[in-house]
Amino acid sequence: MKSSKTIVSLAVAALFVANSALAEVVPVSSSTDNAALIMQIAGSDSTAEINQTGADNGASILQDNTVSAVASVTTEGTMSTVIVQQQGSNGAVSVLQSESSGNEVIVTQYEDYSDNNTAAVTQDQVSNSAVSVIQDDFDNMAIVNQTVGSNMTASVNQSDQSELAVVDQTSGADLHVTVDQDGANDITEILQTGSNNSVEVSQILDGVNNIVIVDQDGSNSDVSVSQSASLDSFVMVTQYEAGSDGNSASVTQDLVSSSTVTVTQDDLYNTATVNQSVGSWLEAIVSQSDESNIASVDQMGGSDNYADVFQDGGSNVATIAQTDGVMTTAMISQEGDALFAVATVTQTGGADNLATVMQQGTGAVATITQVGGTFNTASISQH
Repeated sequence: MKSSKTIVSLAVAALFVANSALAEVVPVSSSTDNAALIMQIAGSDSTAEINQTGADNGASILQDNTVSAVASVTTEGTMSTVIVQQQGSNGAVSVLQSESSGNEVIVTQYEDYSDNNTAAVTQDQVSNSAVSVIQDDFDNMAIVNQTVGSNMTASVNQSDQSELAVVDQTSGADLHVTVDQDGANDITEILQTGSNNSVEVSQILDGVNNIVIVDQDGSNSDVSVSQSASLDSFVMVTQYEAGSDGNSASVTQDLVSSSTVTVTQDDLYNTATVNQSVGSWLEAIVSQSDESNIASVDQMGGSDNYADVFQDGGSNVATIAQTDGVMTTAMISQEGDALFAVATVTQTGGADNLATVMQQGTGAVATITQVGGTFNTASISQH
């Protein structure tokens, strides 16, 4: 069993190296004022650490063909770039950047058998900065924390099964998250607070037991989630708290079965769109509180699908469309003095379908259309 430990500390232009074995430390000529490179090849239990203070620094760590390698980078200052690459299994990467702006972190844990790796990146009080984490193989974990800043971007790409991506962006504006996962048993958890934020999550191919949970606390923010070729998957989007108006949530599940989508939105002028296609035992639940909200659910094919929209307030619009389904259920409830609310349910084809609309308020409009099916039931209640 071979081991190595390297510590590099840069302050202004100074370089200190200690306990170096199986590691090459080379000052790098680049666009940054200070730069450090650590390379560790074909070892196990290796450790590399870089600490930098000041502006315009660059830190790079390459651990190739290693097992249980540890890479740690800490920077404090503006316009810093950190690049870490690990090839192997059971690796751990930790990056901390604080009190700065214009920073970038790129972490790559790659190639076959790059499993059971962990990447944790924190940018604290950092604006105009970006984090990118790329992980191959399975059982990997990516954790990104970006706090107290604006115009920050986090990107996670995981290309196998049993992956976990956690992104926490708090107390900022213009925050953006992109997560791409390819495989089964994947989990994405995202928390954003602030305004003008966005989340985009994609889980594709062999997506059994995939989970997406997104919480947004703020206004004028967007969430887009896509799952395909999935079974027993779950999506929960929550856009909440006072002042959480002007938000948008869009969820698409294609070629899925036994899967659930829930969208909860507070305040005004929010939009929720759910599309589920070619699957059975699908469930879509949308809950919107306050006025001038729009909810749309579209389910195509399959059997035993369920769509439920609840709206509390006036001038809300709810639409449910179910096509070629058997034993499907559509329910719209508009309550709380739902003035001028509009509810529309359309069920086309299939058989044994149920549509129910309940409205409480003045000037409400309800429409149920059932075409080309048999043994269908429709009910409208207005009071």
